[in-house]
Amino acid sequence: MSTNFASASLIPLDGVVAIPDGVELGEFETSLSDNPLWVCVRGKHFQVRGTAREVILCVRQGSRTISEISAELAKNKDDSPSVEEVRETVQRLTSSAILQRDGEEILVEPRKSRWRLRSAGYFATYVPILSQEFLRPITTRLAVLFSPYWMARLIPLLLLVQIIFWWKSGPRLIGSIGSLNQSRFFLFLMFNYCGLFLHELGHAAACIRCGVKHGPIGFGIYLIFPAFYADVTDAWRLPNRQRMVVDAGGVYVTLALAWSALIVFLITGNSVAEILAAVYGMTAFFSLNPFLRMDGYWLVSDGLGIPNLMAMNREVTEWALNRLFRHRSRSPQVLALPRKQRRLYAVYYVFFLAFILYGTYKFYGWYVPRLVHAYPQLLETIRGMYRLYGWSHSTIAAVFRLVFSTVPALGILIYTWRFLQRTLGSAGRAAWKIVQRRLFPDVGYGT
Repeated sequence: MSTNFASASLIPLDGVVAIPDGVELGEFETSLSDNPLWVCVRGKHFQVRGTAREVILCVRQGSRTISEISAELAKNKDDSPSVEEVRETVQRLTSSAILQRDGEEILVEPRKSRWRLRSAGYFATYVPILSQEFLRPITTRLAVLFSPYWMARLIPLLLLVQIIFWWKSGPRLIGSIGSLNQSRFFLFLMFNYCGLFLHELGHAAACIRCGVKHGPIGFGIYLIFPAFYADVTDAWRLPNRQRMVVDAGGVYVTLALAWSALIVFLITGNSVAEILAAVYGMTAFFSLNPFLRMDGYWLVSDGLGIPNLMAMNREVTEWALNRLFRHRSRSPQVLALPRKQRRLYAVYYVFFLAFILYGTYKFYGWYVPRLVHAYPQLLETIRGMYRLYGWSHSTIAAVFRLVFSTVPALGILIYTWRFLQRTLGSAGRAAWKIVQRRLFPDVGYGT
C-alpha cells in the first residue's frame, strides 16, 4: 500500500464545502473580460479571479462537493479545470477562510496588539496610530467637503496654481529649508507632518462621503520612504468613479493646504508659510506619480478600469518577452479592451518602462554610491557637532539627514530579507521533494 504524502491534507472529492457566514462577496467594476470578485473575510480584502472565482460563484448557489463543483464548471466551458485543480483551488480558499468544510467551525485568530509593527503589501513595516473609532467623528464632519462635483473642478485649478508657483519659486524655497533658524525649523516640521497626516485624513473622509467605512491611520515605511497611511481597503466595494474620489481625497487636501499656505504668505510675508506652500505642492506632485502605488497610480488604475495595473504590467512584459523569443504565451487581457482604453494603457506602459529603467539607474548608479560615501562623514559630523554645541539646531538637522538617509536603506534590507525568505523557502521545499522521490521512488505524489 502506497502513501500519498503530497495530497494527505487535501479535502476529499466527496468533501462538502460552503461559504461561511460573515464572508462578503461582490463584483469589481472593471474593463477586463474576466471581472474579478472582491471578497472580504474578517476585515481582509481579496481580489479573486480565474478558477477560484468560478468555484466561489458555484458554491454561492449552495453547498457543493468538489466532484459536483468540477462537474458544474465543465458544463460552462470546454477548457474547464481538472478535478485536481478544483480540489487544490478549494484547499487554498479554505486556508484563507473564504470557504469552509460543511459544518466545520472557523477558528478566528486572537487579535494582535494594534501597536505591534506589521508588514503588508508595499509597506516594509507599519504601525497603526489612530483607530477608526477615534477618527470617525472627525471624518464624518469633514465628509461634506469632498463633493465629487467640486473636487473635479477645484483639483485642476489648484494644481495649475501650484505648478506656476513651483516653476517660479519651488526649488529655491526647498533649498532654503536648511537656512531656517531653530524655532522656524521646528515650526516647519510640525506643519509639514501635520499636512501629511491631513492628506491621509482626506482619503478617510472621502470614504465616508462615498458611503463606505475606513480603517485606522498609521505610520510606516512605504517602499523605501517614511509615510503616513490610511486604511481605505473598503473602497474596493465602490464603482470606479467613486473609488477615484477616494483616490483623489488626499491630493485634494494637500493642494488646499498649499493654496492656504500661499495665501498666508501673501498676507503676512511669513517665510515658513512660503516654504510650506512649496513643500505641500511637492507632496501633491509626488502623490500623483502613476508608476508607484500612490494616489496617481490608483487614479489611473480606476480610470482605465484595470484593478491591478502592476500585475497587468508584468503580464504585458512577460507576453512581450515571450513574443520576442518566439515562445507561445496567452495574450494579456489588456489587448481585449476597447481601442481608446487600449491606446491609453499603451501610452502609460511606455512611460512606466522608462520610469523603471531611469529609477533603477538613478538608485544604483547615483543614490547607493552617494550614500556609501556620505554615511561615515555624516556620522562623524554629528559626533563632532554634539561635542562642540550639544543638541543645537545644526546637530538636530544633521540627525534628520542621517535618519532620512537610513530609512531607504532599511526598506531595501527588509525587502531583500523577505525575498531571501521566499527564495530559500521555495528551494527548501523543492529539495525536500527531490529527497522524497529518491527515498520513496514508488510513491505517487500529487495524485
